[in-house]
Amino acid sequence: MYTPASTGKDRRKSFDSVLDAFTSVSDIDPRRIIIVDDYNYSYHRLNLSAQASLKWVTYLEESFYNVMHSGDNSNIPTFRRNDEIYSTIDYIFISQTLTGFSLWCANPILAQQKEYRIELKQRLTGIVSSLSSQMTAQEQWGYVKPEMRLLTQRYAIDYTNWRKKQLRSYSANCLPVTDQQIESLQQELVDIVALNREILWRELGEKSASYLKRIHQVQTTEQSINFLQDSTSGLTVFSRTQFMEVSQAFYQELYSVEPVDEHDIDCYLQDIADLPQLNENDRHYLISPITIENTIEQSEKVIGRQGSPGLGGLGYVFMHLIYQFSPLKDLIIKIYNMTLTAGSFPSSWQDLRVRLLPKKGDLSTLKNWRSIFLINCDAKIYTRIINQRMRSVMETSINRYQTGFLGDRFIAENGMVLNIFMEQAHVQRRPEIGLLLDQEKAYDRVHPMYLRQVMLAFGFPPSLVHSL
Repeated sequence: MYTPASTGKDRRKSFDSVLDAFTSVSDIDPRRIIIVDDYNYSYHRLNLSAQASLKWVTYLEESFYNVMHSGDNSNIPTFRRNDEIYSTIDYIFISQTLTGFSLWCANPILAQQKEYRIELKQRLTGIVSSLSSQMTAQEQWGYVKPEMRLLTQRYAIDYTNWRKKQLRSYSANCLPVTDQQIESLQQELVDIVALNREILWRELGEKSASYLKRIHQVQTTEQSINFLQDSTSGLTVFSRTQFMEVSQAFYQELYSVEPVDEHDIDCYLQDIADLPQLNENDRHYLISPITIENTIEQSEKVIGRQGSPGLGGLGYVFMHLIYQFSPLKDLIIKIYNMTLTAGSFPSSWQDLRVRLLPKKGDLSTLKNWRSIFLINCDAKIYTRIINQRMRSVMETSINRYQTGFLGDRFIAENGMVLNIFMEQAHVQRRPEIGLLLDQEKAYDRVHPMYLRQVMLAFGFPPSLVHSL
């Protein structure tokens, strides 16, 4: 592409015509588009709205990745006039799908805005009135969330365009009265960068660009796999196709369920003396109906957390808004209680994505990456409710030496006790040995049948066990 250099009006007209061509033809696949262009404008200019079409710029930023901003390329000039004027006016954009898989996450800052809340309420009101009685509760919920996601995405694009225009307008009129307005809008951009980098400022006002860049480089190193070792052949592979083949073989073997003998599990459990048992009150409490107050309470506890919201993209703060919308109350409670009593949950709760976190050791082997499953926040709220109930009834049943994964216990206590044992054994020259057993991929290798029979042996209600 070549964009006219004559006037801003001609340039905007050219961009708008290209955008219309891209969006009006149904068989154009953005994933296969590479845009190479002499744009005749620079992103760094304050009056960008006069130099280019903001709709076109937004389209590029939402759907494409600017490879000229990769590494240190953003500072390399592509145009020179005489020996004094240098600028970057040439760009290469590729589909974001070529940069690797990513998840869309709704910006939690939007939920704080009055205008967004008003639009959300209006849209949810329209959605509720259009829900068909022929749809199951799970299908209705599966319709509500994507509509809310679409509304949020559209609002975010419109608000981003508005903020850009306001910043450029304020910057063009360098008056003291506009300084506070500029600072307010720029602070939003700083907060968004912090969210993207998954960091929290340690002191108010921290805006170190070098700090952000350093964090980004560390995360890129930890989240990028440039080559893998095939555990079967021992060969090192580099292509994406080979990555998929090696990964599929590794995880298919890891998650393959090995056969177990149910009778042997029963015999093992029967041989345990004084196995703790839940009483009738505990069992009744575990399967008591979930209320809308339960969902609001749990979402409010984590409303400030910025963890991954899963494939749905809607974080806790957005779910908290939905839970407080009265017309959806009956549907929400029906969804959660059908999950609790019948194990019938929305299909979106099974839309999982796996993120790999690096462990110690050689990162070219998949066994040194810890797999974390990312689930939608409405499903997380359900697990939080159940987890709270289970902890309250199991507090006295869990062995006191189990110090991990419990809020009022400290896992380092076992390390301190072990250190004392080792010191005493050394002083007294005792002949005993200590044996450390660590199950490989423990969370992935526990057999579901074994877990089910153990929970039933403890006296957990069968409906709850089936749900889990």
